[in-house]
Amino acid sequence: VITMSTIAEAEDRLKTIEERLLAVESTSAGAASTADVELALHQYQKQILGKLKEVREKIAEEGGDISTIRRERDEAVSQNALLSKEIAKLNYRVQHLVKALNAEETRDR
Repeated sequence: VITMSTIAEAEDRLKTIEERLLAVESTSAGAASTADVELALHQYQKQILGKLKEVREKIAEEGGDISTIRRERDEAVSQNALLSKEIAKLNYRVQHLVKALNAEETRDR
């Protein structure tokens, strides 16, 4: 399961690599041109961005759309409230019916 912490770790790794590339660029005496380093960095960023997009898609597939989940939750909560009221009404009616039956039984004896 891919989590937000996995994404954060990937971003941290990207920052670390970028810092290392900048350090190599500043210390190298022309061994690698700035354009080469920037090109390599850009390609790596594209690669990581692609992976992060895949992670986001997997999270969306597994977790679903958050607004849909919230809407379903709200509907379930309101339905639960309605059903609770209905159960209370039915329990009240049952109590009165039992009382009426008991009263009839005692009166018939």
